[in-house]
Amino acid sequence: MKQSDAKTIMEYYGGIGEMIWLLKCEKEDLESTNYNQLGAVAADGMPHATSPGKPVENKALDAAEKGVGERLREIADKVQILEGDAAAIRSCLDGVNSRYKRILSMRYLHRYSWGRIAVKIETPESTVRDWHRRGLNTMASALDHVDMTQEILGRASRARV
Repeated sequence: MKQSDAKTIMEYYGGIGEMIWLLKCEKEDLESTNYNQLGAVAADGMPHATSPGKPVENKALDAAEKGVGERLREIADKVQILEGDAAAIRSCLDGVNSRYKRILSMRYLHRYSWGRIAVKIETPESTVRDWHRRGLNTMASALDHVDMTQEILGRASRARV
């Protein structure tokens, strides 16, 4: 695997947590909007609408028409894929030298600048960049041994991080 591919995967890895959070927020929003809000509900839990009809049934039909159930399944599938990708990448990152791993984590997970990393680890910026390059090469070698690397790279290339 090329160093640039390892960099793309690391950038993707840095954004996975936020992607999962956004999907879970969307899921909560869909669930609360479509299943939990029945309009006018009294303290005893019984609906007291001013218009005739069945508010629970109407909400369920409305949710089905909008494809809420299908979207909730899509979200669950995407979260599962992202968590699997994160686990695979994390296992490769765990195999990297601790010095390189720290730099890769600061760069891609915490999004530190080169200068900030250099100050944090009290090392010249040129050395930090060299260690970063070596860490990416080690990461690329580790990713070569993962079965689903090409799928992860494809998702990483399409991701907006």
